[in-house]
Amino acid sequence: MKTIFLAAMATLVAIPAAAATAPVVIYQSMPDRVTQSAEANTAERIEIAAQAACEAPFLRDLKGQQLHAECLAEARAAAKAALAQTELAAR
Repeated sequence: MKTIFLAAMATLVAIPAAAATAPVVIYQSMPDRVTQSAEANTAERIEIAAQAACEAPFLRDLKGQQLHAECLAEARAAAKAALAQTELAAR
């Protein structure tokens, strides 16, 4: 009984120590979920994902700008389709 108690106490002491050393990552580009509506939050998250998926070309590269715009449109459409699939699966 004494061994079980000591093992439980050692676990309780080790867990907070391990949690205190974990790095905390804060993403500045994520929308504020407290002050925004769900629709605005979703739209902003889709835009962030599309920007992350498509690399912006050099400013003077006109063909690259056109391809970038097409990539953004495709990424937005794919994200909205995936979101619709997720919502349907959740129902």
